[in-house]
Amino acid sequence: MPNNQQTTNNAVKNLIIPAVKSSSSAPVKVSPASRQLHEQYQRVQIETASPTHLIILLYDGAIKFCCRAIEGMQKKDLQLQHNNLVKVQKIVAELMGSLDKEAGGAIADNLFRLYAHMLQELVSANLYDKIEQVENVKQMLEDLRETWQQIDRQKIQAKPELENSQVRNAAPVKNSMGVQKKIAVPKAVVPAISRLGEQNA
Repeated sequence: MPNNQQTTNNAVKNLIIPAVKSSSSAPVKVSPASRQLHEQYQRVQIETASPTHLIILLYDGAIKFCCRAIEGMQKKDLQLQHNNLVKVQKIVAELMGSLDKEAGGAIADNLFRLYAHMLQELVSANLYDKIEQVENVKQMLEDLRETWQQIDRQKIQAKPELENSQVRNAAPVKNSMGVQKKIAVPKAVVPAISRLGEQNA
């Protein structure tokens, strides 16, 4: 696994999995065994995820923490509000750091500015208890998550098409026993959509 993807994997684990242990808004008590199984499931999900899906997992975490922060603001629970807004800020900072500006070009630049705006909104919301600012950030994250989901779906659909194309272009050859078989002839692969989340700054 490339180092840059490993770094992103570790970042996702560090930012999202600890939330299972420290969830103060869980309506039901979870046994230690169930919590451990859930954490193991999350680790496997992260370790086997594509770079695009890792970005989606980061959005999932940020949206979840926004919801908890809003809950804290509604309850006037400053600790719950602060803790979760800081978690969202860390995830947004990780998303900023994962942008590959060289490969991403104008899209990466626009995302960087959008993430910077989110960070300003989150800091202001925490200082002045502005729930609408958190809701705005949450909405932006949800919109971006939908975009990344569409990219992820396109990649998943494109993979079988590429494999089928390679099988159709297989060349017949004979092995040492004279039995004819097919081997796949690799075709030039069209570069995938720039994976902005694949590299860390």
